[in-house]
Amino acid sequence: METLLYKKNKINHNEILIPKKDQVHKRKIESGNKFQNFIHKNKAILTVLLWYLFFLILGGILLYIPVFQKDDIDQVSFINSLFISASAFSDTGLSTVAISETYNFFGQFIIFILILIGGIGWFTIKVIFVEYIFEKKITIKDQGEIMNEIGGETNLHALEVAKTAFISTVIFIVVFGFIFAGLFYSVDPKYPSEWTDTSIYPNSDFPNDIGLKGDFTKSLWTGIFHTGSSINNAGFDIFAGNYSLAVYYQNYFIQFLTIFLFVFGGIGFAVIYDCYNYLKNKAKGQKFRFSIFTKIAALSYFSVAIIGLLLVFTAEGIDTLVSGSKSFYQNELYGDGFSKSYALIFNTFSTRNAGFSTINLADLSESTKVIYVFMMFIGSGPGSTAGGIRTTTLFILVIALYAKIKGKKEVSIFNRRISNNNVNDAFKIFIFSVVIVFASSFLIYIPENVIDNQNVTYIDSLFVSASAYGTTGLATKNLEYIDIFASIILIIVMFIGQFGIYNTLNIFKSDDDFTFTKKRHYYRIYNSKYLETEIRLG
Repeated sequence: METLLYKKNKINHNEILIPKKDQVHKRKIESGNKFQNFIHKNKAILTVLLWYLFFLILGGILLYIPVFQKDDIDQVSFINSLFISASAFSDTGLSTVAISETYNFFGQFIIFILILIGGIGWFTIKVIFVEYIFEKKITIKDQGEIMNEIGGETNLHALEVAKTAFISTVIFIVVFGFIFAGLFYSVDPKYPSEWTDTSIYPNSDFPNDIGLKGDFTKSLWTGIFHTGSSINNAGFDIFAGNYSLAVYYQNYFIQFLTIFLFVFGGIGFAVIYDCYNYLKNKAKGQKFRFSIFTKIAALSYFSVAIIGLLLVFTAEGIDTLVSGSKSFYQNELYGDGFSKSYALIFNTFSTRNAGFSTINLADLSESTKVIYVFMMFIGSGPGSTAGGIRTTTLFILVIALYAKIKGKKEVSIFNRRISNNNVNDAFKIFIFSVVIVFASSFLIYIPENVIDNQNVTYIDSLFVSASAYGTTGLATKNLEYIDIFASIILIIVMFIGQFGIYNTLNIFKSDDDFTFTKKRHYYRIYNSKYLETEIRLG
C-alpha cells in the first residue's frame, strides 16, 4: 500500500494532519471512447440500476400470468401487473387493483418477495446468502454494490449496516408476524357502526367481516404480510376489499404497532446499527459516540414528523372554524374527537412513506393535503426502506439557508463543517425532485381531465405524484381511473424514488465533481475550526 506523507496545518491552534495535494491519487481512464468511460465510471451504480429494472420487469411478467391470479376475475392487464410490480419493488403501495381480491396466495407471495427485495436491498440479500449460505468470501465489488445501495461511511461499515438490516428485518417479520396473527385471529374489525350504512369510501360497501377472526392460517399469512409491508414502508395490505387499515380504525393497538414498524424501517438502517452498538457498549459499561449521520438522520426524521403533525392539527382546526360541518372534525362518520385525533396522528406518520391509511384522505382539508404532499416529498432517512428527497437533504438545505441568512461563510452542525459540494448536491436534489413531481403531476392531470373528463382535481394529481416519488402509496382518489399513459408516468416516478435521485444525479456527474462515494476518506480543510464532512443525501 502506498505510504502517504503528511503536512501539518494549524487551524485555531489545533493540529490537523491532511494528505498533501500531490498525493491524492486521481484515477484517469485512458480511452477516447466516452461511452466506455461512462460505463466504467458508473459501473457500481449502473449494476444496481440494471438489477432493479430486472426485478421490476420480472415481477410484472409473473403477476401477469393467470396462474397467480384468482379464477373469478378478469385477467389483469400487463401494464397493471407492471404497475403493481413497480409499486411493490419500490415499496410504494399504490395499486390499481385490490390485491386481496385479485391475486391468490402465490400472487400475494410474489408481491411480498418484491417488497422484501426492494426494502432490504437485493445486494444485501445476495451478500448474506453468499457469506452465510454458500460460505464464500465477500468481494470488494460486493462491498461497493452495497455501498451504493444502502450507504455507509466505508465499504466495511456498509457491509455491517447491511447485515443489521437483513437480520433485524427477518427477526421483526417473524416476531411481529405472530403478534399480528394473534390479533387478527382474536379480534373483530373495529370501526364506527355508521360505516356499514354510509361507507367512507364512495360506491363500496364496507365489510362487516374480513374473514380473519377464527381462521389462524389466514391470520398468520395476513400478519406476516402486514409486518413485512409495514417494516419496509410498502403500504400494501391483503385485507378484504381495498380499505387498508380502515377496517381497524378504532383498534389503536394494531395501529400503534404498525407505526412502530414503519418508523423502524424508515429512519435508516445506519441509525439502527448505531443504536444497536450503543446498547451493546452500554451493556459492557463502555462509552459510545453516535456518528454525525445518525444524529442528523434521527433529528431530521422526528423533527419533520412532529412539525408536520402540528401543522396538520392546525390546518384541521382552522378548517373546522371555517368550513363547519364539512370539516373532518365535524364529520360524524369518524367517531369521537379522540378517534379523529388518533386518525390524524396515524395518517400523518404514514405519509413519511408507510402508505397505510385509516380514513378516506379526500375528507381532509385542502391545506392538510398540501402538507401531506410536502411530507411525502421529503420522505424518510437515507439507507432506509423509504423514498423521497430524504430527511438529511432537507436538513442540509435548512441549515445552509440559516447560515446564509446569518451571514456565515460555512455550514456547520455538531462541530463539523458540511462541505460546499454536499450543500450544492442537496440543492440539486431538491430542484430536480421538484421538477419531477410537478412535471409528472401535470402529465397525469391534463390527459385525465381534458381527454378522459375524469373528476380529478390538480391536488389529486399532485398528491399521487408526490406519493409515487416518495414511495408512500397514499392517494386521494381510487387509482382505477388512471389510463396507460398515467400508469407509465407513475411507474417511472416510483422507480426513480426507489433508485434514489442522488444515485441518478451521480451517474451524470463529471469526474471533477465530488460525490459521497469518492474520496470519502479525505477531508479538505479550509479556514475553519471544524473538520469537513459529507452527509449521505437522497
